[in-house]
Amino acid sequence: MFSELNVKLLIASVLFFFLIPTKLGLAESSLLKVDEREIKLDKFFDRYKCPQPNYAQEYIQEADRYNIPYTLLPAISIQESTCGRHYRFDNYWGWNSARTGFSTVAQGIDFVSSQLALGRYYKDKTIKAKLQTYNPNPSYAPKVIQLMTQIENE
Repeated sequence: MFSELNVKLLIASVLFFFLIPTKLGLAESSLLKVDEREIKLDKFFDRYKCPQPNYAQEYIQEADRYNIPYTLLPAISIQESTCGRHYRFDNYWGWNSARTGFSTVAQGIDFVSSQLALGRYYKDKTIKAKLQTYNPNPSYAPKVIQLMTQIENE
């Protein structure tokens, strides 16, 4: 019924899909795992009819890199530029009162993330304090925090 070659191929397949990932420290599900944060951001951006690309992967990557909530910059982008529908100079976040910009949106995500994490005016502050520094209008921080919560609840 099975030739020797078919048996060897079957054994090789089992080893590849089950044993090798385990030996490398990878759970079987990690091979197919989708970052739920990306799904939440996609839904959130769809809700606000944001233009494509929505940069969900870049937001997550830089948030992880700088240890800030992945929801922070997307929420600021909604508040400042309706997620990129109304912006100047690839500056979705109103950085520097939108007087300056970035060479690309991805470069802007990196820069603003780094400033909110490590910049002298933001480092070691709570998210609320960072937002109050970012925009001192008393209604600003609560609005952005509400948007961050919407992303988490998607």
